[in-house]
Amino acid sequence: MKKLQPAVLLLVPVLLVLLLACKKSNDNNDAPGNGYAALFKNKLWAGELQYEGSLAEPYSISFDDNDGFTWQEYSGEYSGKYKIDNEKKELTISFTSGSEVTAKITGDNKLSAFTTKTTYNWKLLNSELDTATFQVLDNTIWSGTEPGSTEPSSLGFNFHPGSKMDIRVAGSVLGTDLPYVRKAGALRFTYYHSSDKWDFFSVLMPDNTIKGVLFRQSKVNYMLSKQ
Repeated sequence: MKKLQPAVLLLVPVLLVLLLACKKSNDNNDAPGNGYAALFKNKLWAGELQYEGSLAEPYSISFDDNDGFTWQEYSGEYSGKYKIDNEKKELTISFTSGSEVTAKITGDNKLSAFTTKTTYNWKLLNSELDTATFQVLDNTIWSGTEPGSTEPSSLGFNFHPGSKMDIRVAGSVLGTDLPYVRKAGALRFTYYHSSDKWDFFSVLMPDNTIKGVLFRQSKVNYMLSKQ
């Protein structure tokens, strides 16, 4: 039997260390960096939720770097804490109201398999990392379908500098230079049409559309695309 050369003997422990390092890397190849924290800290996600017996509507959730979040939906702004389990590939968000949602983190910057614990009869339909929400809206035009209409481009928003906007309905401009509030990926504004009050809530979605809810006697939804 031939004796191993000293140089070869020195390489053996080095190779063992490299093999163990590769195995550890492969065991965690689904988690970026130091786990999934980078996907959420100081990031904004958006998606759709649904209350029992109601339409699907958009929401946004802004995660901070200290395990807290701000949630926006038509009914208001809410807050709470979030927790990431890297081993289970799960995100849990806990609202101060007591509601809690747990979801699986997928490899395409989305969440799935939602489990909701709440007394308010709602559920999440989808959620995705939202980078489209940070775009500048000034001097952009968005068009879509007015709720309840089958005519294309019957609803539109024209955005102006200074957080002002116009509303177009069926080709006519109904409201001009309306002030809007933009926070955590969501837009809110109100338009008074004759004796009716129209409350709009919109979210800039990951697919670069604006999805929203309009309340005028009843709740209806809409979707706009950038022109």
